[in-house]
Amino acid sequence: MPEEKESGHRLAGRLYATLRVLKHLGAPAGAAPVEEVREDKTGPAERIRDLRSEPFRELLAVRGNGRREAAVELFRSLPDLLPPQGVPTATMNPQEIREFAEGHRAQLTDIKEKFPGLLK
Repeated sequence: MPEEKESGHRLAGRLYATLRVLKHLGAPAGAAPVEEVREDKTGPAERIRDLRSEPFRELLAVRGNGRREAAVELFRSLPDLLPPQGVPTATMNPQEIREFAEGHRAQLTDIKEKFPGLLK
């Protein structure tokens, strides 16, 4: 999960990935898989808002579908993924885009390692 001194954009990428996975877990069977993050200048806060994720509702949706343990652990991890200064709202420069994408990829890798077969 998060490393000691990750930038706000990298943490925001991790948060975004986790929210995407929670949304996927709460979706009906056959929902589109969580794909690679698009690398454009759209700010992290806008991306999270556009996701229209409702983590609590998605947690309730996984009851009885065999993915509850993973969803509960991901839900509990959300506070640790919040950047200390808040989720960046501004559009991103090239360095911030890279950091956001790296955080997203790192989080998906961590999730796949912890819960093999959860994301296909």
